[in-house]
Amino acid sequence: MKKRCFLLLFYLNTLFVFSQVGIGTTSPDVSSILDLNSTSKGFLLPRLTLAERNSIATPAKGLLIFNTDANEIQINSGTTLIPIWTSPGSLAFSNGLTFSSGIVKLGGTLTANTVIDHGNNNLTCTTGTGRLIANGNFETTGAVYAKVRKITALPIAWQADDYIMNITVANAQNITLPDPTLNAGRVLLIRNNSVQAGASGSYAYITYIPVNNGSVLASRAQMLVSDGISWFIVAGL
Repeated sequence: MKKRCFLLLFYLNTLFVFSQVGIGTTSPDVSSILDLNSTSKGFLLPRLTLAERNSIATPAKGLLIFNTDANEIQINSGTTLIPIWTSPGSLAFSNGLTFSSGIVKLGGTLTANTVIDHGNNNLTCTTGTGRLIANGNFETTGAVYAKVRKITALPIAWQADDYIMNITVANAQNITLPDPTLNAGRVLLIRNNSVQAGASGSYAYITYIPVNNGSVLASRAQMLVSDGISWFIVAGL
């Protein structure tokens, strides 16, 4: 009798000393309470029909079962009083989200009006030379900001994302524009800021000259648009 009591106490003490239980391994992971290891067998969840699942009294949040009627693993993502059984493998992605090869991707059809409240945080798209294309109407109720480059030496080494060019070079100068055939739909804003460089002067376009003007006067600015063939000045002649 004493021997049995000693063995029982030893067993209970062992349960308190070791915080992990390993099956198929003598070194269970320290982050687990139960570590199952096998190269020839799997872990078999309790298999319940829909009726049997629904008859579980106060199922714990996170309870895991295999629903044999739905033929899927299900987890209670609700509460014990209001269980919500969902399948990790059958989540629906919609309203601008798609799921492919285990990755949730931004891209798809919006099915409802969608609002993103960015608060005081910036939403930045680092696209490199790629474009953010809106095939439809674009509306803003706030300010629009664009990249501004200060140019202090000519000719301009054009960059794919150039938009507002604040050219600050003294005296009369020549401006080389990018090829309009490679920039269909592109908008540029050219500002002659020669006076700030010490001596004012007109800037003349010498490559891909806009069809309706060949220069920009001192302390003036022009907005140019490419139609895929030529540049046109649409504001600030």
